[in-house]
Amino acid sequence: MGSREVMLVLLCMSSSCLGQAAQGRGSGAETQLISGNGLINLGKRWGSKSPLMHISANLTEITSIKSLFEFRTLDPEGVVFYGDTKGGADWFVLGLRGGVPEMQIGKANTLTSVLGGPKLNDGKWHKVELRSEGIFVVLEVDGTAALVLGLHIKNPDDCYLTGQMRLSLGGILSSKLELMNPLQTEMDGCVRAGNWLNISAPWQLGPNEVLHPCFDEIQKGSYFPGTGLALFNSSDFPANQMEDGGAEVKIQGHSLSWNGTVLSLKGSQDEAVLTITANPQTEV
Repeated sequence: MGSREVMLVLLCMSSSCLGQAAQGRGSGAETQLISGNGLINLGKRWGSKSPLMHISANLTEITSIKSLFEFRTLDPEGVVFYGDTKGGADWFVLGLRGGVPEMQIGKANTLTSVLGGPKLNDGKWHKVELRSEGIFVVLEVDGTAALVLGLHIKNPDDCYLTGQMRLSLGGILSSKLELMNPLQTEMDGCVRAGNWLNISAPWQLGPNEVLHPCFDEIQKGSYFPGTGLALFNSSDFPANQMEDGGAEVKIQGHSLSWNGTVLSLKGSQDEAVLTITANPQTEV
């Protein structure tokens, strides 16, 4: 995400550092490759701290200090973008906390963080831009500056970058990384129209990850992972529904891929009140 470029600039503190980068070697074997400018669902295995997808580039190949993308989510917390150099010693994270953008930076044993701007977890598409302006990283949302984060490093040697930059979406590459403000890494959201530091190479999907589709439209509602259950008191239902003698349940999803129990309602004595099942041939 835009953060990627931001990260490079922030680590350098100046776009002039781009010229100081030295060439590094590529990483290991690739698995499934994905275009970085398509429609990408960041959702993955819940509980996984690793990113959905990642890419590495020699710093000599980085020609831009600006990244742009569109982002949509209903998720209040998670990592959108991560980038690092020096094998994870210097890093940048863009995420959401309470639906609000948060940027965190680790550089030369110094940590800094900033939170603010508009809430982005409203289910609408937002245009996001991350760019470097001197020693500052600027986050712009829908054409308006939303966050500014600066980090001044006195030692000029810390500005000298060599080797590779690693970028990832939907998670953090370094398992040993300790954020200044701990953040739940999983992010359920979609990005599209991404331009990541003008890098045209394809991204690598993480091990055991599956790229899920993004829905054309999304609405707020209850999310059930299928591994547990939810309990409700009838007194919590809207008064008008109870006055009518019933409750309304709406279910949305790709019904052709459903197989098994879709919904099961049980009373206080564990008796089944309503059960809905489906198979791949069911039309709902």
